[in-house]
Amino acid sequence: MVSERFRPHSDNEHIAFCLAEAAQLLGAEGTIRWRANAYRAAARTIGELEGGVRELFDTGGTQALDALPHIGPGIAGAIEEMLITGNWQELRRLRAGVRSGEGFQCIPGIGPALDARIRDVLGIHTLKGLEVASRDGRLAALAGVGSRRAAAIRAVVGEILDRGRRNYLRGNATAMAEPSVALLLEIDSEYRRQAAAGIR
Repeated sequence: MVSERFRPHSDNEHIAFCLAEAAQLLGAEGTIRWRANAYRAAARTIGELEGGVRELFDTGGTQALDALPHIGPGIAGAIEEMLITGNWQELRRLRAGVRSGEGFQCIPGIGPALDARIRDVLGIHTLKGLEVASRDGRLAALAGVGSRRAAAIRAVVGEILDRGRRNYLRGNATAMAEPSVALLLEIDSEYRRQAAAGIR
């Protein structure tokens, strides 16, 4: 077994691989070329980083990631999501097939139509981005959402990220936290009300 001492930047390799895989999957689906190129350039940046991306994030947060060449706020949010939760929802969606629209549908209250609007209209592909949009009013402004549904989604996403951060601080970054049962029931109730009204 190889000692961790000789693989100090394995997070860099993992994140660079995920970004490169996302670029390849986007290219295979014939989507907008600039996005695939952005992921590819970001993968090179992380792969060639001299220090550890985790240490950089620990000391400077998302802003330190954003300051790296070819990263930007969107990809910085994706890297933060991978470091904190051990997953990247956008890559899971791409692996499942773009047309399947998995995206944010793992979050109660988000169906296929809303998932598509979040990604296509708001250009959001990370949990961090969704959390920000739920706070600044962009999510609530989407057709069929409103402030109540946005607040419910914000509660779920916030709990997932908060638990992920706590696991991260405990050194268990790969454990994906689940929202509480009470919160899921509340979101499910709101989702059913919206679905009954024909808004999904």
